[in-house]
Amino acid sequence: RLMFDNLRDDVLEVRIALSFNSTAGAQRNLNQEKASFDEVRTAASKKWKSWYDRYSVEDAEGMDYAGNIRASLYHLAVQPNLMSDVDAPDRYMNFSLWDTFRAAHPLYTILMPERVDAFVNSLLAEYDTRGYLPILSLFGRDTHCMIGHHSAPVIADAYLKGFRGFDAQRALA
Repeated sequence: RLMFDNLRDDVLEVRIALSFNSTAGAQRNLNQEKASFDEVRTAASKKWKSWYDRYSVEDAEGMDYAGNIRASLYHLAVQPNLMSDVDAPDRYMNFSLWDTFRAAHPLYTILMPERVDAFVNSLLAEYDTRGYLPILSLFGRDTHCMIGHHSAPVIADAYLKGFRGFDAQRALA
């Protein structure tokens, strides 16, 4: 808790910026963000609403399916996390592939197709960094805690469903 003698009823707005790449990246991210807290909150609410409004769920008598579906869609949308700087291509991290390759990633191709190519390109970027596809990545590192390479079915599923915003030959290699 911070206390300031000269801010009795005024609002103190604090801005922070993060970068998983560099201090300079954090500074660029901070410089890019000009909106106030309320503006960011309003924009985020509008973005979530526009995303939820893509789908229609009818409740059965006495059942709140819509609330459950919205909560599930929220959980689907929060990971993988977008962790790129403002001046870089979208880069996602924290692929819990052991948990998501069977159902969540195929569902992304249906419900969030605009993110799929960036997901695949992010997996390939991790390959470029490490020399192997991620197994279970967490904040730019692989935990090596699961067997197999569940990136492969994620990439294959995207390709077989027609996604072409990534280098398929590079992915195959």
